[in-house]
Formats: sequence, structure tokens, C-alpha cells
Amino acid sequence: MKRLKIGLVSCLVVVVSIAVLLATVTRLAQAQAAPWTVVASPGVGTLNAVASISANDVWAVGVNSTLTTLAEHWNGTAWSVVPSPTVANGKFLGVAGAATNDVWAVGFTVLGAPPLIAHWDGKSWRTAKAPKQAGVLNAPMPVGSSRPSSSSGTAKGGAWCPAPMSAHSRTSCWA
Repeated sequence: MKRLKIGLVSCLVVVVSIAVLLATVTRLAQAQAAPWTVVASPGVGTLNAVASISANDVWAVGVNSTLTTLAEHWNGTAWSVVPSPTVANGKFLGVAGAATNDVWAVGFTVLGAPPLIAHWDGKSWRTAKAPKQAGVLNAPMPVGSSRPSSSSGTAKGGAWCPAPMSAHSRTSCWA
């Protein structure tokens, strides 16, 4: 009887796995049917990350040819360079956005320095206060309305708040 139950469970797992695989293949086939178009970019540096808020509101970030931060915006028609914080050796590695006026970019400046955090408020990019300890932030992720976060913290209202770490919950923010 025990072997029969194990066999039935195994068959059920296989059936569910096949269903998930078929659904994934169907979605991929649909995505492949949509045409892709090459679009020119200002091409003034290296782009490291992209975030889409909508079809007309896409951000790409990286480092420009003068080794400072680079932010480019897609408005549905063309890419344009948007002035970003001029931070010596600043390099954006990740970007995420919750709304047109709430986009966060993260990265680093030089080894041994605090991480680089910048916020787009719909009008301009501004650096946000970061933890004082040295580090690099790679990829913010939207957690909910106006709260992108990374594995090491959450951006809230112009401050960077540490995420709970293992058994210790830290609740203060760098503001």
C-alpha cells in the first residue's frame, strides 16, 4: 500500500511538472511571435541594467565614458540620456521602479566606499544617503508601491533602511 501511494504521488508530480512545462513553452512561443526591433541608443557608455515601468517608461543604467553614472530613458519612441548624479567613479549596477516618479538606481563608487544609491522623482536624479559601511548594491527589486529594495535594504522616502538580517531585525534608517 505504501509503494502504491508513493507511486501515485510520483505520477502526480510528473503530471504537474509536464503541465507547467507546457504552459511555459506556450508563453515562450507567444513571446517569440512578437517582433523585436533594434533601436538606436545614445551609446555613451556601458549599460548594466534595465527596468520597465510601462511600454513608454523604461530606464537603463550603467557607467558613461567619463566613468560617472549613466541613466538613459525610453519614452516609447526613442532613448535619451538623462542627467544623473555626477559621482567620481560612480557606476550604476541595478535599477527598479514602482512608478514614473519613483525609480531607484544602485551601484558603487570606489572600493572601500559606501554603496551608491540614487532616486528619480520624476524630474531629476538625486543621490540618497547610504549605509556608512563599504559595499556594493547590485539590484534593487520592487517590493510594492514606491518601495524598491535590494538584498541589503529598502529605499523609503529618500532614506535607505536595512532589511532584516538573519535572526537580527534592524529597524533604523540612514537618513
